[in-house]
Amino acid sequence: TYFTRLWCVYEWACFLVHNSSDSISLCASAFIRPTTLPQLLASIQNFSVSRCQCAVESDRAVLEKKVSTYYMSMRSFETFLKFTAIALIAKDLASKYVREGATALA
Repeated sequence: TYFTRLWCVYEWACFLVHNSSDSISLCASAFIRPTTLPQLLASIQNFSVSRCQCAVESDRAVLEKKVSTYYMSMRSFETFLKFTAIALIAKDLASKYVREGATALA
C-alpha cells in the first residue's frame, strides 16, 4: 500500500508541512469501499518507518536521517503521518457524505 513505501510517506509529510490543510483535497473516497476501509485503517494504524520499503535500499539511511532531523524523531514522524492520514481521509469521507447523503459511504 501507499503507507508501506518510505519515499511516498516522506513526500506526503513534507507536502503537508508546507501546505495548508484547508487547500488539500485527498479524494480517497473514490477508492474506499466497506471492504477496503478496514485494510486502509490497519495500514495507517500499523505504520512504521522501520517496516517501510525502499526500491533503492541505500535511500533508507538518507530518509531516516531526514526524518530524524526535520521531524525530531521517528516516533514524531509516525504520529504526524498517522494523524494527518486519518484526518484527511475523514475530511474526504465527510465531504462525500455531505454531497451525496447516507448512500455515499455504502
